[in-house]
Amino acid sequence: MQDQFPFVIIPANTSCATLTQVKPFLMLGILLVASIGDEEFQNACDLLFRNALATKAIVNGERSLELLQGLLVYLAWHHHYMDRETQQLYQYIQLAVGMAIDLGPYKQLPKNISDEAAAREFQSLTTVETHHTR
Repeated sequence: MQDQFPFVIIPANTSCATLTQVKPFLMLGILLVASIGDEEFQNACDLLFRNALATKAIVNGERSLELLQGLLVYLAWHHHYMDRETQQLYQYIQLAVGMAIDLGPYKQLPKNISDEAAAREFQSLTTVETHHTR
């Protein structure tokens, strides 16, 4: 996934269990887009994803890189599961834009930072940290 959409970088040694613990909303988005072969499961994930997004972003006013990444994954593969008649693609895009502006990762970078340092900083902001458990 990260080759086509480098806004979510997950180290190769990250397990599903770890990602579920560390970034559960992102993992739900990945499960949703990866379940193209099981329409019933995908529909259930879609409903759960949209309800979680509404509760977190709209009801609770949460803003986080995880929510933004999960929403971007959802939007990147929307054509596999959204119904053209009822899809709310533009509303989700506006939510993602608003969240990105609110998070403002560019605001965290010093003004005199080099392009290479900025790229490293961006990668550290977008990479999922793994925690190894036994």
